[in-house]
Amino acid sequence: MPARHAGLSLCGFYFLFYGFYGVTIPYLPVWLASRGLDPAFVGVVIAAAFLPKVVSAPIFAHAADIWGKHRVLIQLLLFATLFSLVLFFYAQTQAWFFSLTMAVNFFAPAILPLMDRAALAHRRADGASSYTTIRLCGSLGFAVFSLLCGVLIDGVGADGVIWLGAALTLACMVLARVLPLDDISRTRKARAVSPDAAHVLAPATATTTATPTPTPTATATPTATATPTATPTATPTPTATPTATPQQSASTPTRRQRAPLVQILSDAPVFWCIVASALIQASNGYLYSYASLYWLDLGLDTRQIGLLWTVGIGAEVVLFMLARHVLARISPIRLIMLSGAMTALRWAGLAWAVDPAAMAMFQVLQAFTLAGNNMAIMAFLAQRVGDQARTTAIALYTMLSAGLFMFLAINLVNLLGLAQSGWGFAVMAGCATLALPLIAWSARRRKLEGSVP
Repeated sequence: MPARHAGLSLCGFYFLFYGFYGVTIPYLPVWLASRGLDPAFVGVVIAAAFLPKVVSAPIFAHAADIWGKHRVLIQLLLFATLFSLVLFFYAQTQAWFFSLTMAVNFFAPAILPLMDRAALAHRRADGASSYTTIRLCGSLGFAVFSLLCGVLIDGVGADGVIWLGAALTLACMVLARVLPLDDISRTRKARAVSPDAAHVLAPATATTTATPTPTPTATATPTATATPTATPTATPTPTATPTATPQQSASTPTRRQRAPLVQILSDAPVFWCIVASALIQASNGYLYSYASLYWLDLGLDTRQIGLLWTVGIGAEVVLFMLARHVLARISPIRLIMLSGAMTALRWAGLAWAVDPAAMAMFQVLQAFTLAGNNMAIMAFLAQRVGDQARTTAIALYTMLSAGLFMFLAINLVNLLGLAQSGWGFAVMAGCATLALPLIAWSARRRKLEGSVP
């Protein structure tokens, strides 16, 4: 597939798939409430929905790294998501509503690491990465379909949430047929280690010797060329020891080659950088769950709340557009550190701000919370993690940031009784601040190992 068409198909998929999230994240609770479910139960369902991806993301990413069938896995996950959405119309009990919500959040999030791997692999004609442009389309899709779904609900009722979510999933299934996913499998088979990520994948290699086959020679002394010089003798030399190049060792499984997840966990700087970036992303938990209710209690109307979301997404889009220039001037690790500091400032500001104008000012910092942090961790993983472990690394980040850590952050707010209080944002500021010493340690460790952070 031509590079231009491949890039357009990836942009289209991200636009539609993040549009699916723009429909389900804000409005699935509305649909559940329309079915007469108790608000407390709806809250439990939404909080628990962050957990299934903790299991699914690493499982399917590991399967993709080992098996290499990205297209098949993505289409299976999309079909399972669509099937679960359709079953929502037949659910009658709380157990069914809970189970189906868990199913959707088991299958759909597992697609993202596979797609991020494809986006990272795609290059422009000049060889530059297209990831930030592709991810930008996802942010636009989230905003467009979130607004569209609100209009649709006003027109046809809450069932529009399920219908639009199902339509977007079906559109993704169609588009997945033409995505440039075969290139990933070919690249994986051709080279298991990227030149700038060899320290993550470091398979054992045999010692290279140039001993010739048995001949009536006495002492075979290898020269700089492949032709040995010889001194006559009657004693034959042993047969040559096969040479294993790094590429051959990495592409051919051996007993000493570790599984992708083990490779990531054993590289402490890489692992803790992932953890730090995941903490920054997970600090969105209060925004995604209770912020709108808190703002309503402050007296803001739904139009003003919608504008606050739009300001944040707009800032995120702008920084994604500037990604190439930003990453050319600041390293990924330093950008993660800057994003963590700006995110902590954002949440601290929203904790005390009561004026919509002040809130909008702090919402601009979403550019760092989402765009800056996301493009930095993806650039870091592209540079530091080899091809055979990269999908697993992305899945680990997704599992922690949008799964385990976000679940813990939301439930910490609940445990402290701050669900509808500005102090919920303060808890998120603490979550983002916790990332700073971790990323600083990772940067220092890389310097000690001789790597530039």
